[in-house]
Amino acid sequence: MKQWWIESKKAGIIKKKIYQVLQRYYNFGSWHITPINDRPYGLETIWVLNKLIRKNRFSKSMPFVEVGCGLGEIIGSIKWKYKKAGYDISMEALKAGALLYPKVKFHKGSFKDVDCGDINCLIMLNFIHMIPHDRLKDQIDAVLAKNRVKLFVLDTFTENEGTEYVYSHDGEYLFGGKYKLAKRSKAIPCAHGAKRYIEYWRVL
Repeated sequence: MKQWWIESKKAGIIKKKIYQVLQRYYNFGSWHITPINDRPYGLETIWVLNKLIRKNRFSKSMPFVEVGCGLGEIIGSIKWKYKKAGYDISMEALKAGALLYPKVKFHKGSFKDVDCGDINCLIMLNFIHMIPHDRLKDQIDAVLAKNRVKLFVLDTFTENEGTEYVYSHDGEYLFGGKYKLAKRSKAIPCAHGAKRYIEYWRVL
């Protein structure tokens, strides 16, 4: 049932109606109304991380964290039975997320506010394409100054020039050689002909 709720187009229609009701009450941005069912990059991330969880690749004492979590669909759909945390600058989205995913601990904030110590995985998807390279590197440096992160998940782009996907980031630059690219997804088509890739960077 849970997999159907995440992946089915019919379930996506139901969820969109639920999110529209929540938006009228909490007044969060319209972008959040589109469910994960219609976001292939989110589904790919969930599928890969859940596969790694089934293979016991993570420590039970360490949380999964998502920065820019919105309503929490990605972090909420990861089948991790232990601590999960989501950070976003929209308090309105977080209030709705807390109703939808009560097992996730939501926080208002961004990278600089992450203070979890050891982290299994930090997810940062979609919104980072609006952040300049140097600024995002500074944000990640701030995270790593307070936390030890085992795995980063981010999205990159090709054929994005002139599209809404302004920046495509280079993991080698962002992580300063301290992480290696463990996996890169196949190209995921997105708006205006751009192609998105989900990358998984593991600590050396």
